[in-house]
Amino acid sequence: MPEVDELMVKVNPILAGSGIPLADRSFDLQHFALVDATPSAGVVMLRYTR
Repeated sequence: MPEVDELMVKVNPILAGSGIPLADRSFDLQHFALVDATPSAGVVMLRYTR
């Protein structure tokens, strides 16, 4: 997915099943770097950029 240049992921500290896939097709997360992690109200917002 070359059109994606930033990811914002909300992490909830709950384990329920296998989770929801980030993308439907092949997606290489190695090209992204974590630039921010903000805790808020029991969740963590993660921001990744290329």
